[in-house]
Amino acid sequence: MSRISCVLIAAGSFSPVVGKTLIRENILDILSIPFEEVITVTDQDTEAYYQALRDLPLKVTHNAESALGQHSSIRNGLTHLRKYCDGVLILRADDINQDVSVLQDMIRLFRSQLGKSIVHPSGRTLNLQPMLIPREFIPDILQFEDGDYDCSYLLKRYPVRVAPLEVASNSYETDIGPSDDFSITLVSQHG
Repeated sequence: MSRISCVLIAAGSFSPVVGKTLIRENILDILSIPFEEVITVTDQDTEAYYQALRDLPLKVTHNAESALGQHSSIRNGLTHLRKYCDGVLILRADDINQDVSVLQDMIRLFRSQLGKSIVHPSGRTLNLQPMLIPREFIPDILQFEDGDYDCSYLLKRYPVRVAPLEVASNSYETDIGPSDDFSITLVSQHG
């Protein structure tokens, strides 16, 4: 059976002030999966994150280079892994659309591929989609230039090693896109 660790990103452009409570609730759901090790990467309010997560079975690390983009947080999390693993699940800690059953399906698919394929849920188009990456690709990630992106470049670089997980549209919502209109129309009432 493949041993899988997890790197949770609670830093960078995906951590506007959504509240430590939301991140904690998401992490509690994710911790229901038996990972070898869980690393949570933060960039702001470090002491507040440590306090909010101190009783959980994970390691919290601070990314002092978060201004370089979210890829630097991914690299930071990977460099803090201490236990041997066959693969690493990388995902956002503040993704309110996270579905633990989809993450478990990703792990099953990874294991069915003997830990040799990059697994990601199909249909996710924005940055930092969950990805389960074989250990052998960690050196590629550590050497890749930092920027405000996730590890999707691996999908293009190694297309024959990709195993997309088909997910039902109702079980895994897609992210809000930049073209989505959330305008608010104010109507005043005059007497």
